[in-house]
Amino acid sequence: PKTAFRTPFGHFEYTVLSFGLTNAPATFQAVMDRMFRPYIDRFVVCYLDDILVYSKTREEHLEHLKLVLEVLRREQMFAKRAKCFWAQPQVEYLGHIVSATGVKMD
Repeated sequence: PKTAFRTPFGHFEYTVLSFGLTNAPATFQAVMDRMFRPYIDRFVVCYLDDILVYSKTREEHLEHLKLVLEVLRREQMFAKRAKCFWAQPQVEYLGHIVSATGVKMD
């Protein structure tokens, strides 16, 4: 269902998920889980809008990135380039440092 409101100027409906709605995070997570279902736990981890793509080799990583970007394009979602980190040996993800050697606290 869409969130809508009425004013003296007319009827308005959100075209994107609104901030502050109680179920917004759960709804958004469900969308991300559906979008990336074939890849989750194979080479993708999603928590809301934080997507982690992991791979064993550089070639594999490039293929995984192509697949993830294709899903985003197909679903008309966007990744802000300035917030993306590509082909990193380790990354901070949700308060943890993730690398080829494992996961540790930040």
